[in-house]
Amino acid sequence: MSFQSKLASAIALLALSVLPAAAQSGDEQGAKIAAPAAPAAPGKASGDTSVSSQQNYWGFGFGYVFNKVPISLSTFNVPISDLWYSHIFGNPDEQTRIAGTLGFYGFQILLPVPKASVDLYYGKPTDDIQYKGGVGGFYDISVGGHGGLMGELGLVLKNRVDISFMAVPLGTDSKRSYSEFMGLETKEEAEKSRAEMHGHYVELPYYAVKMGLRF
Repeated sequence: MSFQSKLASAIALLALSVLPAAAQSGDEQGAKIAAPAAPAAPGKASGDTSVSSQQNYWGFGFGYVFNKVPISLSTFNVPISDLWYSHIFGNPDEQTRIAGTLGFYGFQILLPVPKASVDLYYGKPTDDIQYKGGVGGFYDISVGGHGGLMGELGLVLKNRVDISFMAVPLGTDSKRSYSEFMGLETKEEAEKSRAEMHGHYVELPYYAVKMGLRF
């Protein structure tokens, strides 16, 4: 056999040995291309716009104080404003949460009465209705002398609207009439009102209904 014949035979044998390996490699590459991509790890959908609940809230509202039911028999009637700041301790998304609250009652809307309370919320912020209760105290620094212990029960609607019923079972009398201080009564009228309340400017216990918005 000539040298050219031997070279042709060697090339043919080499081709026969390489082609099956190349074919196998091509099949493997095709399988890789055809295989579907692995699913992404679970997580928030790209269109998820949910927002976690707030750790802190500001609130503002109004209410009305009375000491007898029906209100037509009440001898202590005062409109109030209500401004507060609450901090949720721990995870704000929990079903049950504890909060600390600082703020002011505005007796006759404008007179600032500092208050502080500890509040318990039941219901997640995403619920339509949450229930709340709290205990605390306040002291009037504008007219002076009037302070007390308070308890509140209420609802929070859509994590925004705050509706509360407040009771003040224990406290101290004011040193001056709120109405006189605001110029709504003369001193003589204030003294007459005091006599009707058995010698008190503020007759305890008293109650209040309040409504406000949280931000």
